[in-house]
Amino acid sequence: MEVVWSQTARRDRDEIHAFIARTRSPVHAHDWLSRINQAISDIARYPEWNRIIDKSGNRDRVVAGPKPRYILRYRYQPRVQRIRVVAIFHGSQQRPS
Repeated sequence: MEVVWSQTARRDRDEIHAFIARTRSPVHAHDWLSRINQAISDIARYPEWNRIIDKSGNRDRVVAGPKPRYILRYRYQPRVQRIRVVAIFHGSQQRPS
């Protein structure tokens, strides 16, 4: 399964990492990157596990762990066996459309 990160998702990931490293510690930031990467691996194995949330075919996956909690938005493209990571955002933020 191919995993493609949108430019927005890459920026979100980098901003999350920088924020956690600055406000908590680099160790916590690395832990969150590991959780995000594990969520991507799980999605690649079971891409249809999370329900479709909009007309674009996006799905949301909660990246669990100690607070804060993040939402990983992705789109599964079954014909080409591709996962497109659309965005990552804090669970308390208004969800991007």
